[in-house]
Amino acid sequence: MQREVDGDQPDLEPRGGGHGAGIAGAIALAAAVALGVGLLAAPQAGARTREQLRRRITSLGEDLGEGFEELEERSRPARRKLRKRAERAWEDLEARLDRLEHRGDDGPSGLMGLVTFAAGLAATYFLTSDRAAPTRAEVREAATTLRHRATDRWDRLQERRHANGGAAESGAQPEG
Repeated sequence: MQREVDGDQPDLEPRGGGHGAGIAGAIALAAAVALGVGLLAAPQAGARTREQLRRRITSLGEDLGEGFEELEERSRPARRKLRKRAERAWEDLEARLDRLEHRGDDGPSGLMGLVTFAAGLAATYFLTSDRAAPTRAEVREAATTLRHRATDRWDRLQERRHANGGAAESGAQPEG
């Protein structure tokens, strides 16, 4: 695509699609040309080439399957160890919660400790989780809106106070 710029020099930059779209198109065109040339220059018939490709793909799939099985077999001890650590951590947490519940049998301190722990856990998740990012954005937006509303109300209150001669909210009359 050429456009005239400054009268006599053509502008060779693509419009609209951008630089990335031009590169992707060039790659697709090059792949199509390479495929065509490869098919034309193939040393054997298409049926035989397809059969060889089918065998190679089947072999690759089998190799991948064996690799996954080997990975699973090698990772099994690590998974067991991780499961045992998680079970111990869970038991430790349950023991701590039991101690918190039984520490103050004269009042709701154990329950309050549990509620406090749960609130802290929820706040940590809310502040750090990627899944909670949209919610954090909504909370931030709501807080900004609330701040603007509060600022507007405060400004209106101040304007009314000044219009009334600086009278306090308690109903005092301005000196006159």
